[in-house]
Amino acid sequence: VANAIAAAAEREAAVSLAFLHDLIRLSQQGEDAIQDFIAASLRALGCRIEELRYRPAEVPLVEEFAAGHAIPPRERRSVLGILPGNSTGRSLMLFAHPDPEPLGGLEAWRHDPFAATVADGRLYGWGAADDLAGIAMMVQGLRVALAAGIRPAGTLTLASTPSKQHARGVAAVLHKGYRADAAVYMHPAESGIGMQEIKAFAPGQLEFRITVAGRLPDTQEPAHTAFAHLAVNPLEKAMIVCQ
Repeated sequence: VANAIAAAAEREAAVSLAFLHDLIRLSQQGEDAIQDFIAASLRALGCRIEELRYRPAEVPLVEEFAAGHAIPPRERRSVLGILPGNSTGRSLMLFAHPDPEPLGGLEAWRHDPFAATVADGRLYGWGAADDLAGIAMMVQGLRVALAAGIRPAGTLTLASTPSKQHARGVAAVLHKGYRADAAVYMHPAESGIGMQEIKAFAPGQLEFRITVAGRLPDTQEPAHTAFAHLAVNPLEKAMIVCQ
């Protein structure tokens, strides 16, 4: 399987790179233009398209916050492409964000930020590494697998979810009830080696608390210290849970 995908990836490399070029060019037109293009591309690959519209400030989070004025009040939109499996395999969700940083400082660029220029083995383009490369890898990875004659055994969900300016896109998707056995965040790690290293998980999607109860010593003495050996110490029980 790996050899078949590698061969297909090599054959389709030019098409995959052209897809990333298109994303970079569209970034000048805004997030909706990119999302429309992603939806059309996933539909062409046989995915069922579902869209989720939400307001970031209404997405509940745990141990994460932002000042109200820092969250734009506008409605955001996530695009999901769903490819059903044969129901016996495990499901997978791939997600990436289509929204680059707000445009600014373009005069400092040596290359046209929307021309997807390749020079000295590097691709220059607005949002290329954050996170249009992740979008391209997600969509084109599926296209290459299908070209190699390989379909996922379980349901595959590809989610293009806004992230910048506290957009909370993937959190909105999970709160809406979309689920998978595993998920991969298709985003270059800030390690300097591009998509050779991706962010494979995001914290904060699973939160839980274990409450360990103790019991005071059975005595009417006002000072319990002398009877501590008759108490049930919750810390001792908690250590067993931790182990």
